[in-house]
Amino acid sequence: MALGSARNPHVLRVRSGLLAAPITPTGIGS
Repeated sequence: MALGSARNPHVLRVRSGLLAAPITPTGIGS
């Protein structure tokens, strides 16, 4: 994971977006 993140910094943004996406709309939608 650490090596992947270092080599692919965009992965962190993608994962963060996937985690934040379902959480953000859910909290606001609710």
